Amino acid sequence: MDDAKTNMLKEMTPYYTLNHIVRERYPTFRDALEDLDDALTLICLFAVMPNIKGDYNINNEFTNKSYNIQNQFFSYIYSKKLVRKAFISIKGI
Repeated sequence: MDDAKTNMLKEMTPYYTLNHIVRERYPTFRDALEDLDDALTLICLFAVMPNIKGDYNINNEFTNKSYNIQNQFFSYIYSKKLVRKAFISIKGI
């Protein structure tokens, strides 16, 4: 394929944003905070996963990023003293 056709296809490629979907699901900031536990659960799950080379190709960079995000969130919570009590169970905190 020549460069002109490649450039034309790149220009014609649609650009999608997910902002409207997020705003529909979380119309207020409070709604987003109430659903934050699901996102944090997934981040913590990926942070402790081993580097698996097989059917599930989870690379080390992804787990390291998840671990960093987890630690940044915990550091923020600790530095602002936002958690006074916690309930820890098998399903999480």
